[in-house]
Amino acid sequence: MGRGKIEIKKIDDVTSRQVTFSKRKAGIFKKAHELSVLCDAEVAVLIFSNTGRLYEYASSRCMERTIERYEKCTKAINCPSSEHNVENKNPIQEGIEILRQKLRALQRLQRNMMGEELALLKVGELHDLEHTIECAVLKVRARQNQIQLEKIANLRFKEQILIGENEQLQKMLLEEAQRSLGLRPTSLIQTDIITSPTVIMNPYEGFF
Repeated sequence: MGRGKIEIKKIDDVTSRQVTFSKRKAGIFKKAHELSVLCDAEVAVLIFSNTGRLYEYASSRCMERTIERYEKCTKAINCPSSEHNVENKNPIQEGIEILRQKLRALQRLQRNMMGEELALLKVGELHDLEHTIECAVLKVRARQNQIQLEKIANLRFKEQILIGENEQLQKMLLEEAQRSLGLRPTSLIQTDIITSPTVIMNPYEGFF
């Protein structure tokens, strides 16, 4: 039993609308891919969601090339002398168009690296994407290791400073204690340890 006809109108429920958009979009891209493979046709599909997000499919792997081909065909139909206009095109406009093409390519690569629109990629493109992600992961890990090593080196440097300050403080406290008790300097006391150990056994005897 076939499905009943669905009334074509805007879906009011936001969730249902998003689900329908996702399913229909995938169906359109699938049909476009099948058409390009079965009929050896160059197919390109552009879809903008109601939030302004761009979704695209190009059988030639390069949407920009298909768009350029479309523009050349439309210009040739509407304006036979368009070839002269292309030659006299403003260099600034050409630069802007090149930047737009690069931006679209980077946006598409970003979506692919986020795991989106992978169904549109072929096996070779998936391998290239996997290699790119693996290289990015290795760079991230290397940077993390570098940061950890820098932190360890910084902590060790601080440790040496604290050890030096601690030794200096102990020396100052010892000298202060000797002055308050009227004892000789540490160097002399150490000499007495060698020559007269019985005297140094308890240097503070008589004071406590």
